[in-house]
Amino acid sequence: MNNANLPLHYIGQIQQYLESNEIDTKSWLKQVNLSAEDVIQDQKLLTYEQYEKLILSAIALSGQPHMGLMLGKRLSINTHGALGLALLSCQNIRQVLSVFERFVTTRTPLVAIELDDQMEHLRIIMHERVDLSHIRACFFEVMAVTIDNILNTVLPEKSVLLRIEFPFERPEYAAQYTQTFCCQTEFDAPQAILVLDKNSLDAPLIHADEHAFYQAKKMCEAELQRVINSGSLAWKIKSLLMNSREHFLSLEQVSSALNLTPRTLHRRLIAEGTSFKQILEEVRAVLAKQYIISHRQSTKQVAYNLGYSDVANFRRAFKRWYGISPSELRNQ
Repeated sequence: MNNANLPLHYIGQIQQYLESNEIDTKSWLKQVNLSAEDVIQDQKLLTYEQYEKLILSAIALSGQPHMGLMLGKRLSINTHGALGLALLSCQNIRQVLSVFERFVTTRTPLVAIELDDQMEHLRIIMHERVDLSHIRACFFEVMAVTIDNILNTVLPEKSVLLRIEFPFERPEYAAQYTQTFCCQTEFDAPQAILVLDKNSLDAPLIHADEHAFYQAKKMCEAELQRVINSGSLAWKIKSLLMNSREHFLSLEQVSSALNLTPRTLHRRLIAEGTSFKQILEEVRAVLAKQYIISHRQSTKQVAYNLGYSDVANFRRAFKRWYGISPSELRNQ
């Protein structure tokens, strides 16, 4: 996702975290051509590569591999802008989660939230919109602590979080998890998932305010439109394809959704240095890895879901993307 436009939200919290550890942040920001003033104004955008560079260098500078957990603790509900205001004034936890699912893109476009309502539990599934690779652990640690903070803020008298599943190996600093979360944590999961007890999801919340919620939600809707409109065309197409993962949209369908002719879309993508075929390939690569790691589908099923009529072609594509076959990845 080279052309992703990522906002500077939470870069200020990382900056403060580093400064609290007596680390010079001027040079840290300068490596991606940012200044302290840029962070305060929160108007500039980063590419994914710049964002990843900031995160990895922050972890290295701090000497704390568990930085994601520490950073998450700094993100109170008030740090989430209009989204935080909307969450704080919701009627119940179910509404909190629904609002978070819809507007999380206004805070970070790197993840999509899916609510899976089961018989006894509700699962919050976090789908990567890009292969987070080197920053996966840090990113999902921040996300998990953030959601836990939100739940504890709106419903302080009772914890509804039962279990958190992380899509990476158990880290050496796993003891930090028991100090951070009051629930079971699991590792090597196919996806990042938070499992909630359904019994308290509809209980009224003490901060519920219908008028405040209406105003905050309007702000969130406006912000969401700004995010959608400000992104590159490639980013918009990638988002559409990720959201239609069950049945990929064709070039014609994507063009129609964006109110463009296929020829205009093709021309504008060339100007951005990419093509519809290349974007589709990138999305397939991300989803293929997620599907294979989950062990829930056969290689044939994954190939079919990604639009391949020939499994052999899918296997060749997978090896081109990751250097190993789907079966080798399953067995890792």
